[in-house]
Amino acid sequence: MKPNTLKTLMLGSIVPAAAFAQTDQPNIIMFLVDDMGWQETSVPFYKERTLLNDRYRTPNMERLASMGVKFTNAYACPVSSPSRCSLMSGMNAARHRVTNWIETLDNNTNASGGSLTLPEWNYNGIQPSTTTKAADLRHSTLVTPLPQLLKDAGYTTIHIGKGNFGATNTTSSDPKGLGFMINVGGGSNGAPGSYLASENYGSGTYHVSGLDAYYEGGVFLTEALTREALKKMQIAVRNNKPFFLYMSQYAIHTPYNADDRFTGNYMENGQGIYDSMLKANLNTQEINHAALVEGMDKSLGDIMDYLEADSALAANTIILFMSDNGGQAVSPRQGRYNHDQNYPARGGKGSGYDGGIHEPMIAYWPGVTQGGTINENRVMIEDFFPTILSLAGVKDYETVQTIDGRDFSDLLKDSNIKRDRVTIWHYPNRWGETADRSEGYGAFSGLMKGNYHLIYFWENQELRLYDLSQDPGEENNLADSKPELLRALAQELTDSLINMDAQRPTITATGEIVPWPNAAEQQETYSTGDIIPPSKVVTLSTAESKTYYMVVDNRSTSSYAGPFFWTLGKQYGFNAVQVTNENYAEVNADKTTDQYFYFTQGSDAKSFNIYTYDGKKMDYVPGTTRTSYSGSTTATMDYLQYDTENSGEFNFIVTDYTGYYGIQTTGGVLLCNRGTSHGSEDNMSWTIMTYSGNSTADQGSRYKMIEAGKYEKPIAAGDVVKPNESIFKMSNDETHYIYTIQDHRATPFYWVAGDYMGQPALQITQESYENTDSARLQQFYFMPGTTEDAFTMYTAKGNSPIAYLSGQTRGSWNNGVISKDGTYDFMQYRANTAGDLQLIKTNYDGYYGIKANGILISDRGSSHGSDANRNWVIMTYSGNTISDLGSRYRFNYIGEDLATAITQPPYACSENIEIYTVDGRKVNRVTSQGVYIIRENGISRKVLK
Repeated sequence: MKPNTLKTLMLGSIVPAAAFAQTDQPNIIMFLVDDMGWQETSVPFYKERTLLNDRYRTPNMERLASMGVKFTNAYACPVSSPSRCSLMSGMNAARHRVTNWIETLDNNTNASGGSLTLPEWNYNGIQPSTTTKAADLRHSTLVTPLPQLLKDAGYTTIHIGKGNFGATNTTSSDPKGLGFMINVGGGSNGAPGSYLASENYGSGTYHVSGLDAYYEGGVFLTEALTREALKKMQIAVRNNKPFFLYMSQYAIHTPYNADDRFTGNYMENGQGIYDSMLKANLNTQEINHAALVEGMDKSLGDIMDYLEADSALAANTIILFMSDNGGQAVSPRQGRYNHDQNYPARGGKGSGYDGGIHEPMIAYWPGVTQGGTINENRVMIEDFFPTILSLAGVKDYETVQTIDGRDFSDLLKDSNIKRDRVTIWHYPNRWGETADRSEGYGAFSGLMKGNYHLIYFWENQELRLYDLSQDPGEENNLADSKPELLRALAQELTDSLINMDAQRPTITATGEIVPWPNAAEQQETYSTGDIIPPSKVVTLSTAESKTYYMVVDNRSTSSYAGPFFWTLGKQYGFNAVQVTNENYAEVNADKTTDQYFYFTQGSDAKSFNIYTYDGKKMDYVPGTTRTSYSGSTTATMDYLQYDTENSGEFNFIVTDYTGYYGIQTTGGVLLCNRGTSHGSEDNMSWTIMTYSGNSTADQGSRYKMIEAGKYEKPIAAGDVVKPNESIFKMSNDETHYIYTIQDHRATPFYWVAGDYMGQPALQITQESYENTDSARLQQFYFMPGTTEDAFTMYTAKGNSPIAYLSGQTRGSWNNGVISKDGTYDFMQYRANTAGDLQLIKTNYDGYYGIKANGILISDRGSSHGSDANRNWVIMTYSGNTISDLGSRYRFNYIGEDLATAITQPPYACSENIEIYTVDGRKVNRVTSQGVYIIRENGISRKVLK
């Protein structure tokens, strides 16, 4: 049996003894909003009302909060797909491994950049455990889904709006695959192409389907979905059945189309109203964003109105309100980057800071919750799984997955209950906005316990610690001042991640796995004023790969019209790095690269060089400038210049401000920009120099490096390509990822492990052995080589290493006579040690050449019959190039093998390991017959052969 065809069967499900009356079980509405921050509502979820609460109009959220309980410490994942998969499975994202956003089949949506090779994750989503579909069994986690359990318990399960549980062409791309009986508008897409009926609610993979009837009336998407929800609830009510409505509005995700029903509420005299938070008029994007929020709120109100029109229905319907991740805090949002949009929290969607994961949550259980109450217990998104089942009275159920969520239904009954809830986040990915670690973006893991929030950044192995009760904006990093607490929380985070089998990134340059958080805690710590290695601040560039940054100071907008951006300019004829308070990426696109810089390693581990976007060197050298920032007298002073003869070396200095660093020359001169609020001429007087008394306490002497882009040297046809998971997955001692290999001929030849003239040779055939007893002969796996651009290769049958060795063969591909000197080098699997191989880029996407010992190899199959086709496979001949159809190859993923499969029966089950036959029958003792599945800690993943 091929590894990727193995399936895990659901162990049990609830089948009601008899049909329930509609009133016997409560109806449950899960109202989930997309990208809504905890403060993007007129309902305050902070300890006091904020200016953000005054911006938004959400009367129906206010109404629901007055009827139920408001949870002020509700949390979800930093992006949507992990949260939605956790809600449907009860698993933490670290366990189900759907850690980033889902899109099309087999599409790893991680953004590029950084110094890490990100780990494999389940970018095809969660899938029902009963599936046998091949696409469902790769890059996915099999689960017993929440709606299936509710359906089995007699519920009419209704899905309205955004799904995003599984990639295109997988079972769960249609929510019905997870047990929903009705689906309107749900697919693999994580956003609508448009909210506008005039644009058919988007096109392509972002089209929201099933709503054609609303095109002609011009109904806004939020309203169309609401009307459908009301219709579908009526079906269950008429049939006297309890219903579970998963009302998943696409709002308030981008695009920020104008909902004309509400935009006027945020405009006056033709422009946006004045906003006290921003101290400016709302721009068009913020007007539309606020209108999306209000439209979402109307949807909630319409559903509540429908329920309240029937007092018995209202009395028997539970409403749960939640968002899937923090509010969007980057473009196209207005306000201070990562600080205004979720104030007083820092960060936003995609960030590990509180603003990226803190959600608005309200729960209403008629006759149970005490209206207008506040609950400060922490709740995590996976908690909804066991809670909803508990509310539905579904108790005796089994799942194939381990449930990490905690039932919080008791908190709805008794507001006095206090409980500890340690919460874990795992995001070993790059979301793709800025990857700015100073604002919490990039690969991270996190833990909340009590008042403390620990964040671990995998890129530079940095731990940050904050006390949210005293520092909701997470500005005061306590990592140095509370070392014992840091150590304990880092250990707890590590233990949790290991327990959930969380995956880790590797360091690209060395191939080493990044240490767990507890190991990072034991590393060198730094105090204010210490020199810190540049690799902990930025991704250092090389000739092949450059990472560009914008350098921004820490000046406040109130006193110096800042922050100021380093910018290329001229000062008295010298090429000076100057400053401006304009972000060229926003206001002057033609000059954007004038504010882009990159860093390279210096002569030691703590020094670095600075270059302009186009590679001009920088140094701290004498030039003519003014003697004071507002004066007219000139003098010769040292300042930062570009296009100099030499590249000076610099150090980063730790400051008291998280994410901001001082920069000094290796001679100890601390650099300071001298931008002021005295007008554009003075703002550009000079940038980097020093003055008496300068220290990192000065706002112009501490800088944040914001990643702005990345350049990878183009790889030309014929160049060596480093192996990566877009080509094939590298196997390890635990798991072998199995592939077939075919050439590029019109009728392709497949590599096959054969025997040629008494030698174990890799040969070729036009016949595919798939689904035959000989399939293993055409399957191979790959392991790391001795260098980062090399790999080794093994046969899947027998795990035999492959090398380019000398052996006897025929003199030509269609000659049956052995030549006198019939000894050539070709690929054999008799070697004790696998030989290093290299991939070569070709002009054909998906096809690669292979070199062995520096020699481009080619298969020599022909159309002269089976005997000639099997003369040999991998050797070289005069003039062989990657333009030859037999010299370029494609690798087809088959599945995975357990490298250390248990082959010696009998095998008895232990306490933590259960063994099942393929058809789902539990066994206590394995015999030599058949193929079995091992379940460890509730997860099926290993195969007994």
